[in-house]
Amino acid sequence: ILGNISFSSMTAVINGGSLDSAHMISQDTAYPSNNPVNVPHFPAAYYEDVDFDSTPDLLVSPSVTTAEGVNMKSVYYYKNTGSINAPSFPFQKEDFLQEGMVDLGERSVPRLVDLTNDGLLDLVVSNSSYRLRDSANVHAYFFFKNTGTASQPAFTLTDNNFMNIASYGIELATSFLLFS
Repeated sequence: ILGNISFSSMTAVINGGSLDSAHMISQDTAYPSNNPVNVPHFPAAYYEDVDFDSTPDLLVSPSVTTAEGVNMKSVYYYKNTGSINAPSFPFQKEDFLQEGMVDLGERSVPRLVDLTNDGLLDLVVSNSSYRLRDSANVHAYFFFKNTGTASQPAFTLTDNNFMNIASYGIELATSFLLFS
């Protein structure tokens, strides 16, 4: 399986020979056929057993980061429902491992501050940007209200465009000062 820096798809090249004497007999330029990879900028493929069923699955992710590159929801998981020697890769999700994380983009900066005047430290996170498929880079401020206690905080995302600060062109370095 090959990726190319100029393409967003993967190509499977089929070996009709042996391990010792390879002879490529065909190619699939939109692999896997049932749901082809479409990852911006140089997709890289990894053949790993990520669901622990003893059959390697396919993970695909961009191998380089660019200004246009997707940096959220960027680990594509294709479960191998076939075998090791005859794999079949139906698409499962585009955010493998990422779906359970708080991922707010590049150079995220968290700050704890009591913004609700309730004696509990809330969380504000700014980033330089994040990018999803078919979207522009987004610079944002996220507000997580502390819905727990002082000794056992629990943070709930209540605003992903906090006070519309990003629209004022306030950059990441300035956000250090705003919430310090």
